Amino acid sequence: MALGQEKRKGAGRKRGHIPQFQKRRRLIGAAAAGHEVSISTGRKAKSFLIKMGSCSITKAQIVLTMEAQPVPAGKAAKSKGIDKSVRHALIVNAVIASVLTFLTLTMARNAHYPDAAVAGAIALFLWYGIFRSRNSSGVMKIDRDAIRKVKYTRGVPGFTRPRFIVAFRDEKGRTKERAILMPGSFSDGQREAAKALKIFKLEKLI
Repeated sequence: MALGQEKRKGAGRKRGHIPQFQKRRRLIGAAAAGHEVSISTGRKAKSFLIKMGSCSITKAQIVLTMEAQPVPAGKAAKSKGIDKSVRHALIVNAVIASVLTFLTLTMARNAHYPDAAVAGAIALFLWYGIFRSRNSSGVMKIDRDAIRKVKYTRGVPGFTRPRFIVAFRDEKGRTKERAILMPGSFSDGQREAAKALKIFKLEKLI
């Protein structure tokens, strides 16, 4: 009898328990509907969809939540130099740019000027991107009092996504930039970007 009661209690707990991935889906669904949602800070947040999840703006922070990577509770994430994922991408681009630079010089010595021009142009493009991204960050939480500026870029439908670039100071006082990419054209990105822009303006961040 006691065993049966224990099983019924366990079943009751399972019925009342909401798995973490379902909570995350509800959060993203609420953001899609334009509702205010509660996040780990315990405050109401204005939310909108981004490329791979949602972004919530509270009275204290900008919080990014990815579908496969929920934001942990607690203080804003710290940026140690360049975030790991950003740093890895820059390393890969630097290796490719170095190889292309070497090939450019080799082809120029052998008088293969058209090929050298193409390889050199690609190498310059990669080096330029690396230089511009040296202050990029991948943090998931940004304290509002650390934000220096938020810039909005509309993007070109079918080619580039609308995006917000948040310039902020990290814990060492260095200026970093966090890109917030909006959904693509096939996911109604322009409408979502318009809603996000309205929220940023209402919050006096732009």
